[in-house]
Amino acid sequence: MGRWLLRAGFVVLGVGVLVGVSLLPFAPFTSTTGAQIIIKPPVVQYTVFDIDTPYLPGQGWQIPSNGSTWHELWPTFCTPHVQGGYADNGDGVVSICDNIIVGPGEECWHVTDVTTTYWFSCVYHPNDLPFEAEVHLPPDEPGSPICRTLHIVHPDYCTSIHISDWIDCNSNGMLDVCDIVFAGDQCWHLDKVNCDVTVAFNPATKAKPNTWGWLKSLFR
Repeated sequence: MGRWLLRAGFVVLGVGVLVGVSLLPFAPFTSTTGAQIIIKPPVVQYTVFDIDTPYLPGQGWQIPSNGSTWHELWPTFCTPHVQGGYADNGDGVVSICDNIIVGPGEECWHVTDVTTTYWFSCVYHPNDLPFEAEVHLPPDEPGSPICRTLHIVHPDYCTSIHISDWIDCNSNGMLDVCDIVFAGDQCWHLDKVNCDVTVAFNPATKAKPNTWGWLKSLFR
């Protein structure tokens, strides 16, 4: 009887120690050398892509076919990524909560934002510069773009410019290819309009085996 009570006492004592430790404030682990080992959650990496895909009036941007090239705008400008798979959220167009499989490692990217990339050329810049629309309007939205704000994607990421004037060169009442805008004390020519997609990727998480089938199962 005494031996049983002694064992029970050790069990109660052990439980009490575990509970007490769990209630202590979190502190970084310390190695035998005295250096602190801090465990951090995985960092979410955001990337901005540009894809040349048709805009479906009244619906959105058409989902690209596998093998299409996604052009990275930020953080590594002009890096190509090949689409290996695409899981739609059910609305039939490129939109938030879609998932894209890209790259040789079949990494999974989650769409967090979709807007429009306006590619402008300027007399002071020999190459086209990509801009994002701050207000998420479809590229065929009628109306003047004057007073709209655009964000430079490259080279000065997230720098805002204000459209102060506009020449509707084809007189169709909307901002599109070949129009002229005045912004940032400069004159810009609109060369092309593409789909702009922001995605999030957790570098600590690779795509699962047979990812394409796994992604499709999410939407069944």
